[in-house]
Amino acid sequence: MKNNMSNEKAEILGLLCAEGTHYEYVSIENRFFPKRGKYYTAIQNKKRIEFSNLNEKLLKRFQLLMKIVYGYKTKITGSSDSRKIHITKNYIIADLLKYTDFGFNKWKVPRKIKNSSPKTKAAFIRGVYEGDGVRVQRRNKSHYLFFDMGNYGGLIGLKELLIELEIKANVHKNNRNMFRLMVYGTLNVLKFKKIINPRIKRIHVNAEVAEIKKINGNPARRLAADQKIAGSNPALSSLERW
Repeated sequence: MKNNMSNEKAEILGLLCAEGTHYEYVSIENRFFPKRGKYYTAIQNKKRIEFSNLNEKLLKRFQLLMKIVYGYKTKITGSSDSRKIHITKNYIIADLLKYTDFGFNKWKVPRKIKNSSPKTKAAFIRGVYEGDGVRVQRRNKSHYLFFDMGNYGGLIGLKELLIELEIKANVHKNNRNMFRLMVYGTLNVLKFKKIINPRIKRIHVNAEVAEIKKINGNPARRLAADQKIAGSNPALSSLERW
């Protein structure tokens, strides 16, 4: 069966997995009907998907993707400390929910993404990273980036996608209710940058190009570098500690 998942829709799904919420509610309104000259109470069951983020560029990126995929023009609402985009069209909500639900512990990597091309998988990961990933950090002259979430199953699915794209990743328990997916090592972060290609949350790594070339050309040195990075953090000593 042909997989018609576009890169743009994959990125929307990734963004919603990171920062989206699906909720249903009952709307009760008093409406005036001119023909009858009376007010009536209207009760409706409604659905909504909300994308929330404080980064104006990312909000506009989400708007652009929604326009490309669905021809749907959205508005940015909320205050300076709570910026949101609401999706209210039922046919769009129904289409998005075909792939996964959205919310703190609800989302999972959609099957369509798992069965898609490397570029489409990268677009989905890009969406999750842009929405909820942490910018590159530096430790012991090496670099790493990570995602902190309470959704263990979602992070494991994300890790599997990264490994399929030959990007090493590890998931471990961060604290009582949170888990961390980590992409570690300067070479690995540079690979993430090249393959995932974040547009908003740019990755800047100050590394010595000559040293990188040496390590790339020597499998033994590459392995030693990876082991050194893993050894600097006990949580990285096993790819399946949790």
